[in-house]
Amino acid sequence: MNTDSSNSAQTPGANFMVPNSAKQKLDTVKLLEQGPNPAILYSIVDLGTHFNKNFNKSSRLIKLIFEFPLLKQLFNEGDTVARPTVVSQEYTFMLGETSNLKKLIDGMEGRVLQPNEYKNGWNLGQYLGRAFIVHIVNKPNKKDPSIIYNNVGSVQGLTDNLRKVYAFPWEEVTRTNPLVTFFIDPKGECFRTETFANLPKYYRETIMKSDEATAYASAGGVFAKYEDFKKAEDTPAPTQAQAATPQAAPPVQRKPQVGPIKRMLVTDFTYEQYLQSGWTDELLVEHGKMEIIQPPVEEMSSLDQVDDNHFM
Repeated sequence: MNTDSSNSAQTPGANFMVPNSAKQKLDTVKLLEQGPNPAILYSIVDLGTHFNKNFNKSSRLIKLIFEFPLLKQLFNEGDTVARPTVVSQEYTFMLGETSNLKKLIDGMEGRVLQPNEYKNGWNLGQYLGRAFIVHIVNKPNKKDPSIIYNNVGSVQGLTDNLRKVYAFPWEEVTRTNPLVTFFIDPKGECFRTETFANLPKYYRETIMKSDEATAYASAGGVFAKYEDFKKAEDTPAPTQAQAATPQAAPPVQRKPQVGPIKRMLVTDFTYEQYLQSGWTDELLVEHGKMEIIQPPVEEMSSLDQVDDNHFM
């Protein structure tokens, strides 16, 4: 009789391994080639204020995320649809003559930004959704040099001349990922939004360690979770009979509206917060965050005593 305890057949449960629920990265994932690559800036994420031990000071950080449409690939086991390669870069959220963020903006603008131009700040949102030439620099991991990472070097704003200089198949340079912005507001309302809940886990965890998020949590603030919004999506739609049954509700007295109606299509921030961050109505419409509805002409003429725009 075999009494070898190493024999799994004689050791109940020896091979009862619990599978890892995390997606396993494929070995076939490629890095972007070092040098110029066409990319689209699709996300800007405010990471909040963090203390840097190396410089012995706190700084507010921001993450810019680019997608590279010409290198689409499968990243994890189980993936069936190729997605564009993504590279992000972290910057100090402050403009200065020698700051890395200033150098980035100079490249995007194709000129050197003057101090008088950004004395009241500079709107990064204007670059969202735009294509650029991103010069990739490949750097090894400090702990394991055999691991190489793509890093964003310099960035050039795309011009007709650059399209000719770099003979890329420009018709294929189209965006796949949705445009996403996350900005930490003074009251911390951003932490309760669906945008925060849908950020990648690493970003959420980093943001929740920031000074702003820590103060928000200390005051009793609650952070939104993906499940909070998923439950609402999973709620079954009413049946035809239910939908046809009117629900009793008290009458609502509404003031008649006149002029263009501005309707927000996103819930991450309010219209006023976007304006305070440097957005304009034109940018909001262009990036799909708002729509402007023109009411019937007769409605406008019947109430010409009201001449201001209305926002919904």
